[in-house]
Amino acid sequence: MRKSRKGFMLIFTIALLVVFSAITGMVLSMSAQTSESRSTIYLYNQAKLFARSSLEIAILMVENRPQSSNCLERLTINDDEKGFSSDIHFSYIGNLWHSCGSSIFDNSYGDTNGSFIADIYVTHSSSNKVIFHRKTAQKP
Repeated sequence: MRKSRKGFMLIFTIALLVVFSAITGMVLSMSAQTSESRSTIYLYNQAKLFARSSLEIAILMVENRPQSSNCLERLTINDDEKGFSSDIHFSYIGNLWHSCGSSIFDNSYGDTNGSFIADIYVTHSSSNKVIFHRKTAQKP
């Protein structure tokens, strides 16, 4: 009777260790996923802010462009400190931009004349994948 009790306790202890190790593995897996999603959310929000700043710079550059110079077709802005890079593609609306090669509408009147469409792609140096993309119409 005594030997069977020791054998039962040994089997029970091994089963208890297996259950505890499975629970510990699940907790560690969930905490790793949580920290990864936090860093992804942080990068996304930082990319949104960087895109907004890049758009402000792009608007200023389009506004201050002399009529005799070439139009901005593409603009790349890098932030080496944080590792972000934005690539902005421009399409111009109206014949105010008649010298620009990517004018998409040809109207000389209306509220849209002189506007442009900025297509912003933000990447991060850790993955080189597009983290944030925004397309917006702006009137300088």
